Amino acid sequence: MSLRQLLRPRLALPAMFVVLALGAWLRLAGIQWGLPYLYDVDEPVFVTKAFKVLASRDLNPHWFGHPGTITIYTNAAAFALDGVRAVVVGEVQQLSELGKAFWSEPSRFYLVARWVAATFGIATIAVTALLARQFLGVVPALGAGLLLAVAPLHVEFSQIARTDAQHTFLLTLFALLCCRAAAIGRLAHYAAAGAVLGLAVSCKYPSVVASIGLITAFVVDQRRARPDKPAAWQPIAIATAACIAAAFVGSPYMFLDFAQVLKDVAGEARTTHLGATSPGFAPSLRGYLEALTLDSFGPAAVIALAGGAGVLATRRLALPVLALAGGYLLFISSLNLHWTRWVIPVLPLFCILLAALLELPARLFAERALPRQAGQAIAAVLLGLCVAQGLHASHTSVRERQADDNRTLASRWVAQHIPQGSRIAIESGAPQPDNRHYEVYAADEHGLLVKDTSPYVYAWTSGNLGKLNQPGDVRAAGIRYVMLGDTLGLMEREPAAYAAGIAKYRQTLGPAELVYESRPTPGINRGSHVRIYRLL
Repeated sequence: MSLRQLLRPRLALPAMFVVLALGAWLRLAGIQWGLPYLYDVDEPVFVTKAFKVLASRDLNPHWFGHPGTITIYTNAAAFALDGVRAVVVGEVQQLSELGKAFWSEPSRFYLVARWVAATFGIATIAVTALLARQFLGVVPALGAGLLLAVAPLHVEFSQIARTDAQHTFLLTLFALLCCRAAAIGRLAHYAAAGAVLGLAVSCKYPSVVASIGLITAFVVDQRRARPDKPAAWQPIAIATAACIAAAFVGSPYMFLDFAQVLKDVAGEARTTHLGATSPGFAPSLRGYLEALTLDSFGPAAVIALAGGAGVLATRRLALPVLALAGGYLLFISSLNLHWTRWVIPVLPLFCILLAALLELPARLFAERALPRQAGQAIAAVLLGLCVAQGLHASHTSVRERQADDNRTLASRWVAQHIPQGSRIAIESGAPQPDNRHYEVYAADEHGLLVKDTSPYVYAWTSGNLGKLNQPGDVRAAGIRYVMLGDTLGLMEREPAAYAAGIAKYRQTLGPAELVYESRPTPGINRGSHVRIYRLL
């Protein structure tokens, strides 16, 4: 009996619900990680900007680094809906109460934004299965959805209020529409694909590279002989116009506030980054491929990838997906920086590649039943190993996020051992002291030591003490304790490149006593390497 017979069409929908339920559980369990502390350095951008858009009714977010505008707008809409719900059910008397709470303890808003990310993450599982179904059978389509449901990288970034989950959803939907354009070739499909691509661009600029998928779909479509084929220029023109129009809808001020766009893009386009400078094209490409296969699904994924690629190479409708995945992967590998999260938009497409292995036996042994069944069993075992590895890694990630972060544990030590009223210097990745009990200082973007005067209960900074212009300012300000995160440790791994920063840390600390040090425990919790010094 074949796998197709084991999973009859009438069971496909219930099986898909099971897959979605598993994906939802993994993404929603531990979604409150870190709160009320703000441990992700990027989340405040997409939460604070969204709140300001909603509160000021100014649709210009005044930041276009990703550009991330559509994510900011989506979060703002979610905040509005949650506010209306809170008033209706009586949690608050008026919306202004929530607005005041944002500036003191905004955990509620971060949780809502994470729910938004998780929703897009769960929806991507369904779209991945639908995309696979365009050129594969029911079972491989479900397999692709299951692989994405348990993919640890996708699970993790579906719990963070950033652009990654929404961007991946949009590019996967775009790939689906490209396949529809290649299969049917109606102008409506080209318009829809162009519009979704425009929305993806308003989320993250590199989405432009994904246009290679639509170009490939156009080539595939043009090679089909059909009487109702439109003029060759029409699909291109309509897709381009729809892309520009949707990009404007998703991020209007990306066109209207171009000076700010140039400033933010210049800030994001740095050539080096602590711990994330690219090792070069080939090593970077190898690192991304390992993240997609070995790191996510184990050694079995390498074999499955080879077999699945052999299947899809023979499927005409799969060519846009292969072109999109390959083009995007080559592009991010050529950049000056290397972030593992940059490969997430390609992950659903790679899950389809892996799941395509299930159709390899039928292709190789079309006339021989016994070898075909044996091949299907081997393919099922390989993909089962991939799923098991992904599920184990994701479950471990969930368990780590549900536990107290290492910085949270350090904060409790601070509350118990550092006298209230003490002056403390902190940096990104360090514990976040209670502003009501301590005077907290940090380095600002200009390298100046400044006191945290924000109304937020827990002090937060994105700067590090290695950027201080005058390390002596720490002692001059009467600071008694210095709390460090991972920055110094990362610098010490590249001493030649960050000699100046390391020297500033040494000057800042001078004679000091290490009074607390802790590291997160893999499989138990997460966080940074925390060091707390008392200046002598």
